[in-house]
Formats: sequence, structure tokens, C-alpha cells
Amino acid sequence: MRPVTKNFLRIVTLVGATPSTLNTPPLSLGGQFVAQGLADWPSAVGQSPVLSVIPLLVYLLASEERAVVSFSAHAQFYALGDEIGSILNDIVSDEKRHVRMIRHRLDRWQQDIAPARQIIETAEANVQAIRTQFLSTLSR
Repeated sequence: MRPVTKNFLRIVTLVGATPSTLNTPPLSLGGQFVAQGLADWPSAVGQSPVLSVIPLLVYLLASEERAVVSFSAHAQFYALGDEIGSILNDIVSDEKRHVRMIRHRLDRWQQDIAPARQIIETAEANVQAIRTQFLSTLSR
């Protein structure tokens, strides 16, 4: 079992719920980024191996960045030393590490591979469009 899954199961236990009593929420903004990255995958695989993964990495980066914001917001509601808050802060630290790793890789490819810049810019524009559309649905 992955550490993140263990963390979530521990939180579920701490709040007195069981996985079978939880409702499945609608697709989150992070989930939408990942879903769009996977949807774009078939058109990307005709490119070189490195270029083909760039759109998915950009969508994953957006999802990881969103996770940092979301988990940080939730963690602030728990007192210092609270077990759930500690678990959430551990998750935030892990998500920040993912953001740094993906951003570093994308930045290197942008410098080292000529066509990477346009692919990254296009994927980042798509991410921004998804974010804008998602946020507009919240204000309705």
C-alpha cells in the first residue's frame, strides 16, 4: 500500500469513518488536470519519447500544485500537534517535493530540447483554461 493511501486511511479512521461510508466526490480540479493529460496522451505519443510525456507532466504538475494548496488549507484547521494536521502536513511536504521534481525536469527539457518550449507553453495554456473553466463553475 502506498504511503499516501495509508495516510488517507489513517485520517478516515481518526474521523470515525470507514472507506465504505464515504461518498465519491466529483472529479476535483487536480483530477481534471490528470484526466486531461491522459486524454491528450494519444496525440502526444507520435512525438519523440521525451516530448510525448511533456503534456502529461504539465498536467501532473498542476495537479500536484493544487494538492499543495488543498492540503495546506485543510491542515490549517488542526491544532499544532494534532495527528490529522501532522498527516496533512506530511502530505503537503511530499506534494511540494513532487512539484519541485516535475518543475525541475520541465525546466531542463525547456533548456535542452528545442521543441519542448512550445509543447510546455501549450500544455500550460490548456491547464490555465481548465482552471478558469473549473473556477467559473464554482461561482454559479
